[in-house]
Amino acid sequence: MGLRKGNAFHSRIYFLCPHCKKAPRTLPGHLRTVCMHGSSEEDIQATVIKAKKEMAEFTHTGRFWEYQKIRDILGAADPLSSLLEEMDKKGLLVRNIPPLLPAPSSVPQSSSRDAESETPVEPEHETASEEGSGYYQR
Repeated sequence: MGLRKGNAFHSRIYFLCPHCKKAPRTLPGHLRTVCMHGSSEEDIQATVIKAKKEMAEFTHTGRFWEYQKIRDILGAADPLSSLLEEMDKKGLLVRNIPPLLPAPSSVPQSSSRDAESETPVEPEHETASEEGSGYYQR
């Protein structure tokens, strides 16, 4: 949200740098001094406008998930890869993905519901959070 000072409400939106995938305090200043050093002011402004459009699109569509899509991801043969792919489509960034993702669990599935509930989805999630290897940026 933002900081409330008296009756004024201040909210800062951090735009993503398309080059280094960081969210600096000021994108134009970052581009001028770091990622687009030496580029023309017109190129820098075009990059800022593009970043603003991407943020607008993300806030309009990227925050919303269909329940059935989540179920489909969890039911996929490789749910971790499916989840990462969907997150990427929605504009979410995942950092520190290992070069070789762990292979999906090879647990035989039966037709009963009890067997489905025993499918090890949680350990993959716990491993990622314990190692700090995955996080998303809003």
